[in-house]
Amino acid sequence: MGLYPAITLADARQQRDEAKKLLANGIDPSVERKATQAAKFASESGRFEVVAREWFGKFHAQWAASHAKVNMQRLERDVFPWLGDRPIADITAPEVLETLNRIVSRGSIETAHRVRSLISQVMRYGIVTNRVTHDVTVGLVGVLPPSPEKHLAAITNPKRLGQVLRMFDAYPGGLVVRCALQLTPLLLIIRSLGKESPLVEPRMKPKLCRDR
Repeated sequence: MGLYPAITLADARQQRDEAKKLLANGIDPSVERKATQAAKFASESGRFEVVAREWFGKFHAQWAASHAKVNMQRLERDVFPWLGDRPIADITAPEVLETLNRIVSRGSIETAHRVRSLISQVMRYGIVTNRVTHDVTVGLVGVLPPSPEKHLAAITNPKRLGQVLRMFDAYPGGLVVRCALQLTPLLLIIRSLGKESPLVEPRMKPKLCRDR
């Protein structure tokens, strides 16, 4: 029951009376207490935030520190305030979609896609740890607006491009790396030309055999 003064006399009497009632009904109070504690632990350990932090603790060492930091910030800012206290087994696809739509509404479409992926990873971890039966985010693939197309960085200034090519020629490292750097621009040109015109292989004329 606990020790005085942590447990008052009135509380002790109440617990005694409850134990008597359990015994009268053929129930062992100690077994009932353990079952209640187990149920409480299961309920607490099944909260989405608990599962997510457990998942993060197991896998964040595999990521770059900056990537791990961004992932946790996204969970704490965009997910935990709405889904953190929910039992992971009770979370539905509409709830997740509502959470993601909050992110979309502020114009962060790409972030919404990444957060959906994070929630999915937590769900899959919950499956293998026997706290949820399926990943509700699977049905949300294709529901969010597509991420805006981003163009990769490119050198468009001819003078700057010339400087880069000369840097390739003057690369002080190994011969293999220098040759690879010098070859890369040529391959990019070939690839670009190949998109605009079909590649035509020259017809080879067979050589006539000559007696010597």
